[in-house]
Amino acid sequence: MRYEFTTAPGSCPVCGSTHIAKILYGTPRFVTQDKYILDEENEIHLEPELEAQIKSGEIVLGGCFVFRDSPAWKCNNCKTKFYKTLKDNLQNAT
Repeated sequence: MRYEFTTAPGSCPVCGSTHIAKILYGTPRFVTQDKYILDEENEIHLEPELEAQIKSGEIVLGGCFVFRDSPAWKCNNCKTKFYKTLKDNLQNAT
């Protein structure tokens, strides 16, 4: 089933969880100073604020490409994805 909302849902219609994450598309922000900061294992790190949001479940990464009909939110509990109601869908409904 497809779930559409005009704004982020307060709770999941499937499991009732209030742990809903925003899906972030594109290349995430990395810590930089003219170049990537590498640790002793030569790993690149996300900016601390974004890393904290991902760890807390506030944000999930959605991949490099975003399409007009890509999901906007995801339930952290049951993994159901939610879609933003498209403007033309609202106009066609009236």
